[in-house]
Amino acid sequence: GKIGRIGLLGYDYRNIRTDARFSRRSFGGQLMVRDPHLIFNGKGKLDLSKGTEVVDIDAVLGWANFLPLKLTDEPLDVSSEISLHFKGFDFDDFMGRAKVSNLRILLRDERMDLDEARLESHMEKGVKSFHLNTPLADVHLSGSFKYRKLIDDALGMFREYERLLRNKALINQEDFLRARQKEAITYGVETQIRIKDMNRLSIS
Repeated sequence: GKIGRIGLLGYDYRNIRTDARFSRRSFGGQLMVRDPHLIFNGKGKLDLSKGTEVVDIDAVLGWANFLPLKLTDEPLDVSSEISLHFKGFDFDDFMGRAKVSNLRILLRDERMDLDEARLESHMEKGVKSFHLNTPLADVHLSGSFKYRKLIDDALGMFREYERLLRNKALINQEDFLRARQKEAITYGVETQIRIKDMNRLSIS
């Protein structure tokens, strides 16, 4: 059936079609969205009930414009094939795992393509852990931190890496990573970053 709109995190999503079992805060089945800022076609289960907030979805994200969706504080466009299995719909509550394939990111006027990325987040004895694995690098974080700040820092890191790549200045990579790790200490995060193959990063 057709759904007029769904409000989530302060944004009203429109032009939604589904053949799923649907209630006010959950659905299970097929979901297609043709919102002005989100093109999405996926199948799975979504429960937005307060205190539950479970996402188990495999989908194609044709396009997502994160800024008007109120998911980031900077312009960010993303398209990808995605597999999402986690609890906590707000970024800061994310616990579980996700995989993206054929990822394309447009940050302002810079585009980045990536074959695949996997991430996992969990909490154990009050310590949050985050793991990101890509063909370019592996990132492991643990401690006390908020994902929204983490995303803002990651976008800043991307811009710095993009500048280094364009200037052919990767010989200073170790100094750069030490500086990022020093910044991480200011908000209680232990950081491990392993660069694998920067040649697989396509920036245009």
